[in-house]
Amino acid sequence: MKKRILSIFLVLSLVLALIPFGTISAFADNNTNAQIIVENKHSADNTTVEVDILVKNNPGVAGAKLKISYDNRLTLIETIKGEAFDELDYTEPAIINPCYLNWDSLDNVANNDGVIATLKFNVQDNIDSGEVLEII
Repeated sequence: MKKRILSIFLVLSLVLALIPFGTISAFADNNTNAQIIVENKHSADNTTVEVDILVKNNPGVAGAKLKISYDNRLTLIETIKGEAFDELDYTEPAIINPCYLNWDSLDNVANNDGVIATLKFNVQDNIDSGEVLEII
């Protein structure tokens, strides 16, 4: 009986030792890793929708470049600089898929959480109700 308990303990110890620390910390409630979040939105077909891109737990950014890809049934109309990176210079991107959003600064750092950009899309006709059009 003691050997069985010891062997179970050793197996559990080995399994826990093999799990990367980042995997465990991702499940913690107090996760402080910086996050870029694309907002979920609902829309009808043949309409315009605005989708916010947000930063959470911003450690301080002096420059950033994001590659945004989106479903071909969406047409990007406009990108709007958000207030979270207000201290940084924003370069208007080419309106193509994928789209590259660029912020930079020589002497400023953006520390705020919140909206970093808003993307304005036209949604094409004939989209089924409940269908998900991805923005990554």
